[in-house]
Amino acid sequence: MKVFAVILLVVNLAVLFLISKQPEEVRMSPRTTTNMPSLTLLSELSPEQLAKLDGNATAENEKKQSAVRKAFVEVACYAIGPFEGQNDAIGSAGVLTSAGLVTEIRFDTQREVTGYWVYLPPFASREEAKKVTKVLRERAVKDFQIVPKGLNKNAISLGFFSTRAAAEQRRVRMQAIGLIPLINDRFREIEGYWLYFSSPNTPPLPAEIIEVIQSRHKEIALRDRKCS
Repeated sequence: MKVFAVILLVVNLAVLFLISKQPEEVRMSPRTTTNMPSLTLLSELSPEQLAKLDGNATAENEKKQSAVRKAFVEVACYAIGPFEGQNDAIGSAGVLTSAGLVTEIRFDTQREVTGYWVYLPPFASREEAKKVTKVLRERAVKDFQIVPKGLNKNAISLGFFSTRAAAEQRRVRMQAIGLIPLINDRFREIEGYWLYFSSPNTPPLPAEIIEVIQSRHKEIALRDRKCS
């Protein structure tokens, strides 16, 4: 009986020894980072949040498009000329190219303002026009004439002026005595070779560049033109 008890004790001690020698299980807790942003799917957003995102994107696109439109609006178009020959235009184009401008040579006709005509539109008859000239004389107005023929027959010319400011002064004076005159720009057509270019700057060209070109071609001038 004692022998059996001793054997049982030895077996228990052996089992305890084996258990103590097994490696301890290490349990690692998952690493978490509190600084990482959470990922939200579009499908998880509310209609209000989606509308806000769409509004922000639309505003950003409109801002970019506005900047592009502003850049185009600020670019103006010009013409330098006229040059008698194409070679003259080519030589002057090199001067603009050296200034970083892209030029195009065209043989074209440009209109140049030569003055401003102030007048009263045509009356039904010469007799009606004479009644108005009588009023002009009574008001001590000088320098007027009834147009004798043409498209403006029986109109009353109140003078030609080299500047619009002078023409406006004449119109204001006529309005003061109860008349309603008009101002008509007068043009002449100039044919030749022209350098077309565009520029966002004001003035579009440095004065020294104009001087270089005019030193070779006395008659040329810088003119505004419609962009096309």
